[in-house]
Amino acid sequence: MTLIHIVMITFKPEVTDEQKEQFKRDLREAAKTFPSVIDGRLIAGGPSVAQPYAMSSTSFDIASVSYHTGKEALNAYYASDEYEQLTSKYIYPLASDVIRFDFEVDSQDEHLCVIPR
Repeated sequence: MTLIHIVMITFKPEVTDEQKEQFKRDLREAAKTFPSVIDGRLIAGGPSVAQPYAMSSTSFDIASVSYHTGKEALNAYYASDEYEQLTSKYIYPLASDVIRFDFEVDSQDEHLCVIPR
């Protein structure tokens, strides 16, 4: 069973583009060492290429998607030193809004999560 972890972040106005780019680099580098991330599969990108809908959407600066083997693996991800370092350096002091969404992939869609080597 695969669990997908999605995070969308809006940074405070004073956060520079270089800080945002460094966060993406640090996140990608950390993904290589997270044992709970399947094959290091963590994708980070941004900013959005589309404008948000005016009536209800927020524009986010960075989004990330990672793949985990289940709830226990995701909990290990949250408990890791790497996760604590990233959130302490970037999220807590620099983010103004963070949305996190974690979901288990339905069994009939599991084949979509397999990436051939």
